[in-house]
Amino acid sequence: TCDASDDFPSVWRKALSEIEFRTKRPAVGFAEQARETTHRASKGLGDEDDDVTPDRVRAVLERVGQQREVAVFIDEFDRLRDPERRILFADTIKALSDRLVKATIILIGVADSVGELIREHRSIERALVQIHMPRMSREELADIVRRGLDAARMTIRSDAERRITAVPQGLPHYAQLLGQLAAQSALAERRSEVRVRDVDAAVDRAIDRAQQSLVESYRSATASARESIYPQVLLASALVPADEFGTFAAADVREPLSRIVGRPFKTAAFARHLDRLSGDQRGPVLQKVAAGGEVRYRFENPLLQPYVAMKGLAEGVVRVRDLS
Repeated sequence: TCDASDDFPSVWRKALSEIEFRTKRPAVGFAEQARETTHRASKGLGDEDDDVTPDRVRAVLERVGQQREVAVFIDEFDRLRDPERRILFADTIKALSDRLVKATIILIGVADSVGELIREHRSIERALVQIHMPRMSREELADIVRRGLDAARMTIRSDAERRITAVPQGLPHYAQLLGQLAAQSALAERRSEVRVRDVDAAVDRAIDRAQQSLVESYRSATASARESIYPQVLLASALVPADEFGTFAAADVREPLSRIVGRPFKTAAFARHLDRLSGDQRGPVLQKVAAGGEVRYRFENPLLQPYVAMKGLAEGVVRVRDLS
């Protein structure tokens, strides 16, 4: 898993330290048998002070690949924002492809396309397969909840299940968290069945347990010295049925905002609010995306969207059926 302090050598030293390969040393004399020793693949990169190059990584993976198939998952790849760090990964993928090394590299990160994740080498796109990960369906989220409850020998009522799968808005993190907290609520009353009131209690507890970064983002986005509609605009944005990339148009916000405020709104009345929520003045909590000549928006941090929706539920501003 990459972090902001990582570079090309540190990522590969971490990854290859998880892989072992065997070497045989020839026997000495007639009675001796060949000795087999096991090594960490990261030793092939040399000492800490040695340069780690794409060709050296290729050589290590090629050696390991001669003994078994290997796949390396590099998570949070988008956190390597320095182009010079990314170009070395592109060079490595090209070297593996050119030499037909029996190794697969899986780059996992937030992006709309492989081109956005790896911009440095257009030529390596032929060596990559793009797998877009959409948000989970409600049935998939329900499966997460059921599996957890089955392991605890608990059950959930159908109305509680519908409620618990509407709130996360396709994100498995919140489905798992709400399932856990709802189960704890039921057990506190000595029940093995999760009910709607347990889900409501789980929503309240999930808000209290939210990451501090989410709380601060929400606060800076909605704070105002005088009465404003920033909280309502942000909540309406969280309720909009987004496309497969999580984006929505300004006009899409009009209907949920009108429902929240209780009076009809025109897009021009809140367009500047969306712009400011997309700027440094209030975050940004939204990100502007250009799509086919149209400006669209999406949440900068996907986890903030269900958090905003949960606050709306807890405060009684919206109901579960209002969630997309």
